[in-house]
Amino acid sequence: GRVFMAAGDLERVEVDADADVTHRHPQKDEVSRFHGRKMALYFDTEGLRRALVSGVAKLVTRLQEEDGEVAVNEVGGEELEIHFTDGSISKVRIGPDIEGSYFPPEEP
Repeated sequence: GRVFMAAGDLERVEVDADADVTHRHPQKDEVSRFHGRKMALYFDTEGLRRALVSGVAKLVTRLQEEDGEVAVNEVGGEELEIHFTDGSISKVRIGPDIEGSYFPPEEP
């Protein structure tokens, strides 16, 4: 992999081999895991801003429901473009060959 810096700050990380990243929101109970054959992670002063994942790309997100229950959302495709705002995923572009699954909280 390669690390790119600008003015002493982390700008980008590129991984050309199988990449697997877990992202945790610093204050919320949000956890996302994304992986693929190649990955580029873009940063600014607020932290991770964008992830480009390609090659059998997959995103698994642990969702905290309003009632406190936990659900899991999975999406995948040849490429994923994941955008972050304030530490949370704000937008995901998927393509081509989109697949997805949602696993609601288990019934008590």
